[in-house]
Amino acid sequence: MSQQVGATHSLPRATLLTPYAAVLVLLLAAFVLRVWNLSGPSFWWDEAFTWQTTSHGWQNLWQMLLTGDRNPPLYFLSVALWGSAAGRSEFSLRFVSVLWSLVGLAFLFNLAKQLYAAAAGWWALVLAMVSPMSVVYAQEARMYSPLFALTAATLYFGVRILRTSRDGLACKGGSRKLILAFLLFEAGLLLTHYFALPVIGALNLFALLMLWRCHAKFSGYARWIGGQVLAALPLAIWLALVVSTPGSMIQAAETAPGVFEWLRQVITLWLTGIRDLRGDWIWLLPLAAILLLIVLGSAARVNLRSTTLTSLFALASLVAAYFTTIALTSFHPRYTVSGSIPFFVLSGGALSALSVDRRVLAADHRSNLINRTLSGLTLIVAGLLIVFGWHATTSPVYAKDDARGVAAYLKQHAEPADVILTEANDYTLNYYDHGPAQTRMIRAATEADALSQLRDAIGDAQRVWLVHWMVSTQDPRDYWPFLLEQSGSLQDWTSYRGYELYRYEMRSAVHEPLLVECAGPDQSPVKQVAIDSDGAALAVAIEWQLPVKYFDPARVSLRLIDPRGERLATADMPVLNERGQTTDHWAVLQPTINYYVLAVPPGTPPGAYTVVAQLYSARDVLAEETLGTVKLPRRLDAGDPYRALAGYQWEMVTQPEIMPGLKLEAFALSTHSPWQPMPIDVTLRWRKTGEAGNAVPRLRLAQADRVWSETQSNLLERDYPIGQWVNGETVIDRLAIDYPPLRGPIDLQIGQGDRWITLTTIQLDESHLMFNPPAPQHVQAAQFGNFAQLVGYALKSDVLTSDRPVLVTLYWRATNTWPITTPYTVFTQILAPDGHLVAQHDAPPNPPTAQWVSGQIVKDEHSIQIVDPSYRGPATLIVGWYNSLSVQRVPVSGGGEYTTLQTPIFVADR
Repeated sequence: MSQQVGATHSLPRATLLTPYAAVLVLLLAAFVLRVWNLSGPSFWWDEAFTWQTTSHGWQNLWQMLLTGDRNPPLYFLSVALWGSAAGRSEFSLRFVSVLWSLVGLAFLFNLAKQLYAAAAGWWALVLAMVSPMSVVYAQEARMYSPLFALTAATLYFGVRILRTSRDGLACKGGSRKLILAFLLFEAGLLLTHYFALPVIGALNLFALLMLWRCHAKFSGYARWIGGQVLAALPLAIWLALVVSTPGSMIQAAETAPGVFEWLRQVITLWLTGIRDLRGDWIWLLPLAAILLLIVLGSAARVNLRSTTLTSLFALASLVAAYFTTIALTSFHPRYTVSGSIPFFVLSGGALSALSVDRRVLAADHRSNLINRTLSGLTLIVAGLLIVFGWHATTSPVYAKDDARGVAAYLKQHAEPADVILTEANDYTLNYYDHGPAQTRMIRAATEADALSQLRDAIGDAQRVWLVHWMVSTQDPRDYWPFLLEQSGSLQDWTSYRGYELYRYEMRSAVHEPLLVECAGPDQSPVKQVAIDSDGAALAVAIEWQLPVKYFDPARVSLRLIDPRGERLATADMPVLNERGQTTDHWAVLQPTINYYVLAVPPGTPPGAYTVVAQLYSARDVLAEETLGTVKLPRRLDAGDPYRALAGYQWEMVTQPEIMPGLKLEAFALSTHSPWQPMPIDVTLRWRKTGEAGNAVPRLRLAQADRVWSETQSNLLERDYPIGQWVNGETVIDRLAIDYPPLRGPIDLQIGQGDRWITLTTIQLDESHLMFNPPAPQHVQAAQFGNFAQLVGYALKSDVLTSDRPVLVTLYWRATNTWPITTPYTVFTQILAPDGHLVAQHDAPPNPPTAQWVSGQIVKDEHSIQIVDPSYRGPATLIVGWYNSLSVQRVPVSGGGEYTTLQTPIFVADR
């Protein structure tokens, strides 16, 4: 039988204080858990904004809230008051959230107790105490902990009022003290975060339904609505101030997620405190769905009325939160931390059956056994979610951004004359000691403003640092890096968790790109182009103008092509408008400029190179245009600031000069263990050290005294002869050499004439090859020439019809001693008794014979189709080989040009 709302089990008088002592112990444990390592993680973007807002006086606080954060002011006022007394260290500022969290846990206990029983309150408190989300946001200097606390308090007093006045809040009035507390906490909640509105909206819906259900008079509705007006009045005043402040309202910065994506993010955050988990953790979501079903079933058996009301309230507040997401300019699932309160309450109610008095168990043993079983399942699944949620939360992948590390690096490397550029409202560097260089914040929301602000911020500085917070959407098209590369050159960059830090040397003042018409077809989406280069990178601006409507997001592959047609560098990026929207949101013929930086690999010889842009979607190539030709200068600096060669596994060469004046510094291979005979890419890094004449070194693969492959660079011979190099110049040469089908180690050598050195040893990866044949269905041997031995075959069926070919699998052993240079084809034929052809299939094996390794077993499949549809009766299957070029058949050892398989074939009707 279900228990009544708020039912408690009687306890002896001597133990009445025990529940409260237990709550205090749990709150103390929660406090310890939340202050542990409180100042360990670095302040991140939002927390630094809290510091900037609350630590520079009341006028600054007011101005920052109105034009920067635009969130309601209650949390910031509490931090400012606390900070004026306790200081503004990381520990101190975050400690405010710890205190709010404890308040929230206390009200959560009382809320669950009111709806179910004291045992439900303890369990809800325990779950929230160890919840990763609750701890994460209790250790963050933002308003999400007070949002949770004030929501729990508002709901608690609301439930108290409903219980005090049985027919509803306004039907009989309720306690004035309770109503006053309820309205004060509601007003505080509304002044904490705008996502309090969904909770208040759901609460008002339930209250009005209560009024309607108890047939309240007009005065009852008036009292309720009047109270809500009073509670909402401070927020209304605040919103009026925000709206009337110039520059306070902004356009949407992102597209609202779909309902399922929104729900996924919210549940993920409730489980782990993280917005998006990697694929390895996606299974937590179905486990959470299982927990929800168990909790609802268990809690309903404990108290059906409370479970129904709490579930409906949770659903209503979630629906309202989603529509709030659509209405506001941005969304993060942490805005819904207060939405988790009903689920903590329901879970507490479900687990409360574990604490049922033994006398109650004896009275209804079967029902309570079911209740305790469901509660046990709830505890197991909830425990698993908490354990794995913590495992995800504490993973280094999801650690806070390391602004402290960025500041320490700048303190060590930046100089007083340098300028450090930061993004709008990023005050992390201002909080940490970053050295003598001055920071300049770029607040621009448009590219025109960004150009002006960058020009003013940089001035005549020779060195500029750009600090980029990787989740920032302020510069969606990378306009700033384009301008800095166009007016200077990247010297180095480093990354920290959540940040990238770039260092530029400036050549000139920041300026707009000079666009010129692109000589493409009329329907080309490329209208104007600007290309600027310092030799280390290309700054490319493209004006796009879509000739037709694109229904898919498009990307561009920007390519640098050398005179031989080889691709030297590629940059692949989305195509966006100024609001960061993809091409499926663009209007037709609306001109939009995008900005790109294409790194030039160091060691690229001077000369003329072609820049090509390929526009494509997930389904098709939309356009490919040659943007122009760029002349790259000779570049003696071998630095690689863009990591254009980062994908190469360089191996240093310790041998002396291969020939006078020419030093091979390093080389890189695409693979040391090819899995089949294939071309191997070899990249060589040369440096000229003196007079080298017309030397042209060659690359070869040799085994013992035999050379199997050899190649020579056109670059060193024709495109950029060594005689044109200057001393100290570094040149990268890219070659491809064919790896032969041989077992055992093969030396990669470089040299000229009789002077060769071994760079490395390459060996075939035989794990991908088969040398022991599987047991064939039919064993049959036949030797063809000196390269192929039939060892057996398998037939799926020995009946051939017009709609069902014969499928035969042949197993060959490669008996060649040396690589096979002649291409061969296998023929399979089905012959009638008189010798005429009934069915046939010819095809080279896979892999082809030119790739066969001695001793390798090759599985060769053929589907033999009818060529004589009139024949019916017995037939034979023959197999043979012929030269693919001359069509001359290969003889079989012992005589003949083919072998007849042992299994007879029958040609039948369908």
